[in-house]
Amino acid sequence: MRKKLIAAMTAAVTLANCFVFNVSAAGGVNLALEYKTDALSAGDTVEVAVRMSNNTGLSGWRVFVGYAKDTFEYVDFKPGVFGSELTFASLEEYEACPFAIAFTNLDEMKDVTANGIVGTVTFKVKEGAAQGNYSFWLNYNPEDFFKVGEPTATVEVSGVTGPTEGIPVGHSHNYTILQSYTVPTGSTKGKAVYACTCGDTVEREVIFRGDVNGDGYIDLSDYSDLAKYMSEWPGVTIDEEGADVDGNGTVDLNDLSSLAKYIADWVGYDQLIVPIA
Repeated sequence: MRKKLIAAMTAAVTLANCFVFNVSAAGGVNLALEYKTDALSAGDTVEVAVRMSNNTGLSGWRVFVGYAKDTFEYVDFKPGVFGSELTFASLEEYEACPFAIAFTNLDEMKDVTANGIVGTVTFKVKEGAAQGNYSFWLNYNPEDFFKVGEPTATVEVSGVTGPTEGIPVGHSHNYTILQSYTVPTGSTKGKAVYACTCGDTVEREVIFRGDVNGDGYIDLSDYSDLAKYMSEWPGVTIDEEGADVDGNGTVDLNDLSSLAKYIADWVGYDQLIVPIA
């Protein structure tokens, strides 16, 4: 039986289509793909795991893993619960599912009942990959599942498991500012949190209203610069957006007053010190 499985791995097999599904084989054995569907960009990696469950004993088996060749490239394979007797083969002639994960027991008189992740394939997003949603999938040949005393086990498809959504690749983030930020006082530069509709967040340094000189802090030097600017001192420059403390589009004495009250910790004036989106 082992020779038959090894020979099958090198024989030509026609795989017209591949789908993401749950495989029920040889006494109720289930196989499913597992991978995170987080958004990816060029250079990012994703781990695609094949999990086996409800395995009451197999002496040999093989499945195929398919992927979008124009988007991903193979990086690494890590065997799982079947250990060193697991085989990973690249079968590039199979356009739809070019990777095969197989197991053959060296002791052909004993079925193996291992369950869990049987193997994990790591892929990387190619440079220049087209933006879109991409899935990975499993396929199989019924003759590739063996039990002791049963030359060919019956394989049945029993439904879809694992990720049903594709991975967003090449996603163009559209960030908008959240009400989550650090006001730039003392030794802390101004920072704000931005979020994309995909759930991704980033933290960026920003200019806050009240940061008159644009140095990343709000302190007495900002009040001094604004006062000098209002008095038309020569050579004094300001960041007009930062100096517009009340946000009404005009830099005037109201801004100077508001900034002085903020620095003096007057109640409510901290609400004026917000990021300039």
